[in-house]
Amino acid sequence: KGTLYEGGLRVPSIVEWPSRIEPKATQFQAGAVDIFPTILEVVGLPEETMLPVHDGVSLCPLFDGESNNRKKPMGFRWNGGGAWINGRYKLVILNTSKNTKKGKQEKESQELFDLVVDPTESKSIAQEKPLVFQKLMREYAQFSQSIDESMRGRDYPSGRLEKPDPEPKRWSADETIYTPFRKVFEEEQKFLNKLTKPAKGN
Repeated sequence: KGTLYEGGLRVPSIVEWPSRIEPKATQFQAGAVDIFPTILEVVGLPEETMLPVHDGVSLCPLFDGESNNRKKPMGFRWNGGGAWINGRYKLVILNTSKNTKKGKQEKESQELFDLVVDPTESKSIAQEKPLVFQKLMREYAQFSQSIDESMRGRDYPSGRLEKPDPEPKRWSADETIYTPFRKVFEEEQKFLNKLTKPAKGN
C-alpha cells in the first residue's frame, strides 16, 4: 500500500458462491465501488435505486463468465495524486514536495502505462501515446472534479437519504413558554445543589 502504482492498488479478492460461480482465477479489475451495484443486480433491484453519481459496476457478468473486461474506468485519489485505469492503459499522477532554501517546492508528474505489456509499470509511454495520454488526463480531471462535488454535497439531491433539516427554534424573551419545563429545571437544580466538592486527597 501507500502508492498509486499497481503494488499499492492491486490486491487479491476471493468471492465464494458455489451455486453460481465456477471456480476460476481472473485479472478483472474491480474495487469496493462495485459491491453495491453487484448486490442490486443480485437482489433484482433496478439501477435507478442508486443515486445518479456512482463509479461502480455489477460483477454479475464476471460471476457468470460473460465478460472479463471492465466497462467503466477506475479512479483513485491519494496524497495529492491520483490514478486512472481505462482498459489496458493506466494514468499515474504523482505530487512530490521537498524543502529547499526558497521554501517548500511541489512537483507534479504524469505517467502513462500499458498494463498488458508492462504490468510492472517500468516505462511511461506518455510521449509515445499522446492521444491516449490526453484522453485519460481529461477523464481523470472529470473524475477528480466529481469527487470534489460529492464531498461538497453537490452531486446528490437532499431529501432522499435523509429528511430535510427542521426549522430552527430560537430562544424567546417571553419566559412563559418555559413554564411547562420549570418544574424539571427546579428539580435538577436541587440535585445539583446537593453535590459537594470532594475533599482534597479523595
